[in-house]
Amino acid sequence: VKGSQAGAADLVAALLPKAQSKDSTIASPAITELGRIKDPAAAAALIGIFQTHPEPSVRSSAGYALGGFGPGNEQAADALIRALTEEKDKYTRNSAASALRYYRGDKVFSALSSALTDSESSVRKTACDSLRGLGDKRAVSALMPLLRDPDLGVIGYAKTALKDLGVSDEDMAKGGITPQETLNRYIVELSKSGWWDEDLRKKIIET
Repeated sequence: VKGSQAGAADLVAALLPKAQSKDSTIASPAITELGRIKDPAAAAALIGIFQTHPEPSVRSSAGYALGGFGPGNEQAADALIRALTEEKDKYTRNSAASALRYYRGDKVFSALSSALTDSESSVRKTACDSLRGLGDKRAVSALMPLLRDPDLGVIGYAKTALKDLGVSDEDMAKGGITPQETLNRYIVELSKSGWWDEDLRKKIIET
């Protein structure tokens, strides 16, 4: 065991300078490798990069990598929660929301529930998906308002999460936008695309 721990520590020490590089093409592969090392030293290194690296894309990579250390690493969970609630960069917040799917506890649940009101639709989508992954039915009350979200993609993620949490289509229909409202939104989006978006055309036909 001591030998394997020493080997992991040596590998972390070798990867850390690359992972701290300001060049994301150098840092990101090293961060991916650190994420594969299931050792506290690797987790500690990733937390440091996640919290202090000047490049948002590198911090985001570290956030995704920290997902592999759940559910028991409290330091990683705390760092991810702090980023989800305080980080200005949307990509870093999104990585935190994604990684927290693999952690547990009331603090994690609360942070993901709060992220459902994030200003960025991508973060709201990821928070929906992570709450679905947690499988905690307390999320139902937080997810229901998203059935009227301004972003149709967020509504889709919320519906998937609610369905997995046991909410019926009938109950979702009561709290969601009407088919006519959905159709109107699709038409607006299609007009913005210059009427060439085939996926939107299909959705309009389906609606």
